[in-house]
Amino acid sequence: RLRAGENGAHRGARGPEPPGEAQAPFLAWRGVLKLWSGSYERALSDLTRAEKLGNHDSRCWGGGAAALLGRLDEALAKLTALLTKDPADQEGLVFRAEVLRLLGRPREASRDLDELLARAPDHPWALVNRALCSLALNDEASARRDYLRLAYGPKAARLAVERATMEGLLRGA
Repeated sequence: RLRAGENGAHRGARGPEPPGEAQAPFLAWRGVLKLWSGSYERALSDLTRAEKLGNHDSRCWGGGAAALLGRLDEALAKLTALLTKDPADQEGLVFRAEVLRLLGRPREASRDLDELLARAPDHPWALVNRALCSLALNDEASARRDYLRLAYGPKAARLAVERATMEGLLRGA
């Protein structure tokens, strides 16, 4: 029976950390697991350490952890730094858009989501978040189009919008 610290098998609740190059990805994945389990402060700690060791992906998840802690300015800074290095990072664009929306900046958020959806037209979280931004901007038609696209695919969404447009024209005639 092993006890904490015996044979290097266990060091408290954290577990052993690998040395050298393996430490950054280890910290990043451990941080992600903590994030998924709801331990946001501990997740942010590991993800920040991984980021300092050069793990690029840690910025995105660290931004998510900071946002979940209500530290929106910190989250925005992390996500903007990530997107400066990799403007096409899909998760980074979705996360930053969510932070911008929460900061009351839905137009800026929509720009990130439009950019992502131009490359990945059926990205589910981009569609959900863009619909939320549209609602924040009192644009119910755009929100409805994104929700329909999410639920039924792009062709069904286009047909539903065309039908609603025609029905509106007929009612007005």
